[in-house]
Amino acid sequence: MLLLGFALGYVPVKFNIVRPMNKCMSLLRRVFTFYLDGFRDMPRWGKQLWVIIILKIFILFFVFRLFFFPNYLKSNFDSDADRSMHVIQRLTEIIN
Repeated sequence: MLLLGFALGYVPVKFNIVRPMNKCMSLLRRVFTFYLDGFRDMPRWGKQLWVIIILKIFILFFVFRLFFFPNYLKSNFDSDADRSMHVIQRLTEIIN
């Protein structure tokens, strides 16, 4: 800490010494702290809105996939060779 003199007295000033870091890691850390500070300073209704958005994404991608999009290849073919052959035939099929 360094003390700078003024007419009314001394004012302590802190200097941060920046240590050399990996530039990529420094960038990732700055981006992470940017978003973390944003979420900390967010009002209550903003946090509730993010909870609703995350729940909606979870429902869309996980719950709907389980019930409405069954694994077609695994249920209709026994081996990996049969599955891959079916995919190759479907991809190379000529459609008129």
